[in-house]
Amino acid sequence: MFQGKGDWGLKLEQLEKSNRLFETYGFSLTPIQNKILGLYLADGLQITEIAEILGTTKQAVSKSVVNAHKKLENIENNLQFLAFQDTIKSKVQSFCEMAERGD
Repeated sequence: MFQGKGDWGLKLEQLEKSNRLFETYGFSLTPIQNKILGLYLADGLQITEIAEILGTTKQAVSKSVVNAHKKLENIENNLQFLAFQDTIKSKVQSFCEMAERGD
């Protein structure tokens, strides 16, 4: 999911977004998806490590990570809760900057 070639900053941005999705909507995952994504995102374990811990294959873990992430993205695409939070945060920051300048 986050492996492969590319800009490290982009990977970090994707990881941060995935963590936010997991923290916000993780309860909607199946128990095994929640466990696997928690080990992957929160604990920073590699796919192979998770497979060993759970006694399953790398393919099964990888598929679970991808499917869980898709589910979380789908929920956000429908609800737009995190996008709304970002908008509010931006507006509050702008307001605070204006107040500091005395505008």
